[in-house]
Amino acid sequence: MHGPYGIVVSFRKPASMTDLDIEKAADRAHRILKALPGFRSVVYFNVNEEDYGVAISFYSQKATDDAIGSIRQQVQALYPDANVSKGEVVPGEFVDELIAKDGNVQRNY
Repeated sequence: MHGPYGIVVSFRKPASMTDLDIEKAADRAHRILKALPGFRSVVYFNVNEEDYGVAISFYSQKATDDAIGSIRQQVQALYPDANVSKGEVVPGEFVDELIAKDGNVQRNY
């Protein structure tokens, strides 16, 4: 892995949860994520109101390694079938720059 470092979460919305339940859980999670050491950015995905994803980026591989256990535990407490894994993620400001420059951005990580 070359970085940027991050954690990817994906899950399917349980039938018993409403969209409002998901939004409330995301709001609580966002406050927790922002307080993690080395937190860089987070992007939330909602595909077809059923499948959800979260890409959380950190400034270092160590910060990612330190956070993954607690994130996995908290996510799987709400969504037992969720997938939580370490991976390379693109931080939000890079996505903004990519959009602004019509895809003409290069990075050396």
